[in-house]
Amino acid sequence: MNILGKKVLDYIKTHNKEGAMALILLLFCFLVFPYLFSWLHELCHAFIAIINGIEVIRIEVYYPMGGGTELAEGIFIGREKVAILAYAFGSIGSLLIAGIINRILYHLNIRFSVFLPLFIITIFLIMDDLFDWIRGIEYYINGIESKHDAYYFLYYYFQIDDPLILIDPPILQGIIIFSSIVLLVWFVFNLIKIIREESRRCQILKSYSIS
Repeated sequence: MNILGKKVLDYIKTHNKEGAMALILLLFCFLVFPYLFSWLHELCHAFIAIINGIEVIRIEVYYPMGGGTELAEGIFIGREKVAILAYAFGSIGSLLIAGIINRILYHLNIRFSVFLPLFIITIFLIMDDLFDWIRGIEYYINGIESKHDAYYFLYYYFQIDDPLILIDPPILQGIIIFSSIVLLVWFVFNLIKIIREESRRCQILKSYSIS
């Protein structure tokens, strides 16, 4: 039993140092990144409000993630289009930046122990935001008031006298669900491809070291 335990420890020390680094960095990312992206999300709301002359009372960000941007009362009366943009832009801004980071990481030739945690956390942030919209639309369809951005987005959208595009909530929800599934499958295939490339690279290095 002691011999088996020693062999396992030796294997971990010699083969899994990079895996241990990835786990540590992944834990760090999950503790820090959601909080940082919550700030980004709320600042995007506030940015749209400010450039449209709307007073921002307070920005709150909760740990590990989530938050709220309090605006002056009654500011969206007769300004429904600004409300739509303000509620949508939190997700648009954070999704866009998370997506850009994800794509940059995918194309950079960096150590796998650094790539993997950052790649996974950006996927998590993107999917979490999309699922939040799915939940918000569900609340709106069922007539349950909620604080989801999607709920208020739809609430103000249907107060517009001349909507540019008619949005049917169930169809919108279906589009987001379908997009989430496609993105998730795409991310998984990307991850598998990177793992295969890393494995191939390791085999080439081993062959050079043996020769």
